Amino acid sequence: MDIELLETHLQKAGYRVPLQYVSKGSYASVYKTSTRDGKPMALKITACDTSQPLPAVVYREMRALTSFSHRNILSMEEMIVMPDGVVFVLPLFDSSLSYVLKTYGYLDETNIAFIAREVAKGLAAAHSLGVLHRDIKPCNILLTGGHVVVADWGLCRDVRDVSPGHMSSEVVTLWYAPPEIVCEQTTYGSSVDVYSLGMTMLDMLAGRSMHTSIVRSTFMTQMFRLFGTKHLTDREREWLDQIMPERYPRVREYPETPGTYNFVMDTCSASANLQDLLKGMLAIIPDDRFTWAQVLAHPFLAGDLTPVSFGGPLSVPGSVKCKRHRIPWRWKPKCISVCRLLLRSCSTFEETAAV
Repeated sequence: MDIELLETHLQKAGYRVPLQYVSKGSYASVYKTSTRDGKPMALKITACDTSQPLPAVVYREMRALTSFSHRNILSMEEMIVMPDGVVFVLPLFDSSLSYVLKTYGYLDETNIAFIAREVAKGLAAAHSLGVLHRDIKPCNILLTGGHVVVADWGLCRDVRDVSPGHMSSEVVTLWYAPPEIVCEQTTYGSSVDVYSLGMTMLDMLAGRSMHTSIVRSTFMTQMFRLFGTKHLTDREREWLDQIMPERYPRVREYPETPGTYNFVMDTCSASANLQDLLKGMLAIIPDDRFTWAQVLAHPFLAGDLTPVSFGGPLSVPGSVKCKRHRIPWRWKPKCISVCRLLLRSCSTFEETAAV
């Protein structure tokens, strides 16, 4: 997009120039500006030929941002159509959840509960209107103090516009995708976003992603390494075998393993309420997963939750520190066995307070 032409247009519309570059994503670039009275704003710029029909990601996000009016869903102040692109003018937030995790490490359970509850409220509101987000992950959750919003609705879909069996399976970032998406199913519902939020909560607890693979065909191996195959019920095995593409191995062909999920829960000192909530949100079979009503009514998300400010170091509990690497193990992948969160790569550990 011609940034100079955009700046000329913005200046006439009452925004300050020059624009400050922030980041670039798969579909758009983000710049920072402000109004004449000093209110900071973000510009999400998607390059496209606006003389032709808009790309699906632009149209869907535009439709979502103009349809919703909810505290926990990102709002759009204005949309600017240029000859070579579309610009969404959005409120500017201090950081994303992914930035918080990279900067400060894992979060304590009060923060996990607060962020999860706010995101769940936003998603429940969207689902009540028939809209699935389909790309919940830390970088799409924005934070400013005690305000949390769900952003990036480019992959959202109104299920009322789609015939059964005609949904796309090319959605949800693989690390946060449930089994039905990994297995390329085209019939699914709101439980997709429930699972993705559950995996995001697991990231908040551990301070890093539970997965590393970016290859769809081998991702089931990583999923089984985390959740295990040993404790799968006959019903879950049968369901997985039914939905797996023919090129995938059958469940019985994967190594029999208990998985590392329980180890993660124990090592991260997860409370019983958090473990119960995650168990319901990360159920293998979609029909077994919690609904949004069950998630929001769960004891883990109940009560008066006051988040720690994300403007400085978080108040977090003690963590295991590797004496060799001198950093908390939950903050550094090289301190742990790949995909397993097992502390076998280091021989000695000590309990310390988080730095």
